[in-house]
Amino acid sequence: MKIRVALLYFLFCGLITAFSATGQDKTMYFMGIHPNGNQLNPAVQYNRSLVILSPSLSFSLANSSLTFNKMFNRGTGAADSVLFWNFDSMEKNLRNTNYIHANISNNLLFAGKKLKNGFYASFAISNKNDIYFTFPETFVDLRHGNADLANNKPRTIDLNNYSFNGIMYHEYSFGLSKSISEKLIVGAHLKLLRGNVAARTTKFLASIKTNDDFSESFLATDINVNLSAPILNTQKGDGSINFDIASLQDQMLWPYISLKNYGVAIDLGFTYELNEKINLSGSVNDVGFIRWGAKPQQLISKGEYLFDGLYFSTQNLDGFNAENYFSSYTDTISSIFLPFESDNSFKTWLFAKSYIGATYKYNTKITFSALLKSTVFYDVFLVEATVGTTYSPNKKWAFTGTWSYSNYSLYNLGLGVLFDGERYQIYAATDNLNAFDTLNSKSVNFLFGLNMFLFQSKKIDYNSRSSFLR
Repeated sequence: MKIRVALLYFLFCGLITAFSATGQDKTMYFMGIHPNGNQLNPAVQYNRSLVILSPSLSFSLANSSLTFNKMFNRGTGAADSVLFWNFDSMEKNLRNTNYIHANISNNLLFAGKKLKNGFYASFAISNKNDIYFTFPETFVDLRHGNADLANNKPRTIDLNNYSFNGIMYHEYSFGLSKSISEKLIVGAHLKLLRGNVAARTTKFLASIKTNDDFSESFLATDINVNLSAPILNTQKGDGSINFDIASLQDQMLWPYISLKNYGVAIDLGFTYELNEKINLSGSVNDVGFIRWGAKPQQLISKGEYLFDGLYFSTQNLDGFNAENYFSSYTDTISSIFLPFESDNSFKTWLFAKSYIGATYKYNTKITFSALLKSTVFYDVFLVEATVGTTYSPNKKWAFTGTWSYSNYSLYNLGLGVLFDGERYQIYAATDNLNAFDTLNSKSVNFLFGLNMFLFQSKKIDYNSRSSFLR
C-alpha cells in the first residue's frame, strides 16, 4: 500500500508542477510582454535598463491524439448516462507514437542593462519543468486480450515502447545582444542549469505471452529507467521497498543545491526590420543538456513473471471502480521494479525549440503576425504554425487573437490581453480558447501574470521601442 500511495503522489506532484507558461508562447510571442519577449528571442532589446519581478499563474496540458469524445460514447435510451469505450475511434486517431506533454516555465527575476554601441545585457532566473509520457498505437490492442478467438489460440500482447520522462531544474541565463545595424539585431543566452529531479526511460520492452493451453500467462520485461531522486529505497533485512516522500519533497524545492546535477544550454536569435512595416525574427532555444549525478538510481525490470491477467471490459464503465481495481495490481507491478543505487551519472537533453516569425504593421493600431514553431522531443518532432492579429487602441492596452495548427489539430483559437503601465504589466493569454469545449479539445492552457518593474532607468517611450513586438 505504501508503494501505491507513493507512486500516485509522485505522479500527482509531477503533473501539478507541469503546468506551463510556455503553453501560451505562440500567442505571447507578439504581445510585447516583459521579460517573456527576451526569453523567447534573445535578440529582443528594451530601450532602457530595468529589473523585473514576474509572479504568474499558468496551466497547460496537451496530448497528441485523443479527446474525451473520441475515447467514449454515451449509450442511448435508458443507458444514456452510461459511457462506452469507443475503441474504433481511438484506433483511427492514434498515431504511431502518441504523447502527453506538460511543462512550466516561470520567470522569477529579470534584469536588463542598455549598454553603449548597441549592446544590451541581461540576466534572468527561472524555474522550468517538463513531463513527457509517450505510448504506442498498439495501446488499443489491449482490448483483444490474450486470446485469438477466431483461431482458438493465444495471442501475444505487445507492451513495447512506453516511456515516462521528466526533469525539474532552475535556469540562470546570461544574455547579450548587439545592434549590428539600424535593421539587424542578434543575440544569445548562455544558460547555466541546476537540476533538481529527473526521470529518463532508456528502454521499455514488455509483452504478455500465454501458454498454448491458456493455463498460464507470463509478463516478460526488459525495462530501464534512470532517476536522480531519492524515490525508492530497498530496506535491508526484509528487502521491502519504501518510497522516501520527505527526501523527494526536499529535492524538489528551490533551496536544494547539488553540484552534481549541472548543465548548460544556449539560445540564439535575431530580429530584422525589412522595412517600416515588416519585421522578421527567429530564435533557437534550449539547445543543451543536464548531467545528473546526485543520488543516481536505476529502476530495472528484466525477466518473466507469472501474470494473473487484467479485467478490462470493452463494454460500459457502469459500476467499474477504478480505484479498487487498479489498487489490486499496483503493488504487484511495482514489486517487479527493483531500485539499484548507481555511481554512473546520466544525461538528459532539453526539448529544443525554434521560432520563425514575421509581423506586418498595417497601421499604428493593427499588426498582423505569423509564427512557425518546432520542438524536438525524444520520440517526436512537432511542428506548429500560428497566424494572429494584435490590436492596440492606445499606448496602454493590447489585444491579440491567434489561430494555430497545434498538437496535430486545426482547432486552436488563442486570445491575449496586456495592460502596460509605467511600473507594471498585467497580462493573460491562452493558445486554446476553445478548450472550454473540454470534451472535444486535446489541450488546455491559460496564463495570468503580473510583471512589476522594480527599477527602470527612464520612463518608457512607446514610440521608440527597439523591440519589434509592439
